[in-house]
Amino acid sequence: MCLTIKAKAQPELPVVVDELVEPEDFENQKIETALLAKANVIEGCTVTWYTADTGDKKPGDPAYGITRSGMPVVEHLTCAVDPDVIPLYSDVFVQYVDGTIEQLWATDTGVRGNSLDIYTPDYDYAIQCGRQSLTVWWVET
Repeated sequence: MCLTIKAKAQPELPVVVDELVEPEDFENQKIETALLAKANVIEGCTVTWYTADTGDKKPGDPAYGITRSGMPVVEHLTCAVDPDVIPLYSDVFVQYVDGTIEQLWATDTGVRGNSLDIYTPDYDYAIQCGRQSLTVWWVET
């Protein structure tokens, strides 16, 4: 099933301000909102998790833990994309079911279509997360 990419979508992210918000946090919210406003969006993106112990690369192999871009995998940063959908080196933002947004960097490949594979060093965590349909934004750098 193909999903449609909508370019330059306006995200609906409310900015809530009260007395308990630190000025730095408010500034970060403003930056995030502005960045997402100019991003491309994939609604219903298939998101999965992977470890470095997949495929032909095993510990001890010089290519173990090295992404398609030649950079090492980094937890909470590395994600794999289809470069025909999301260009390599793009900033990627994933909105989880609880509303939180995580920023990642597209430095690996290995998925096809409107899919995203997020690196984790923990195999059990990857299995626990399973396959999710989430909203993903990306900005080409």
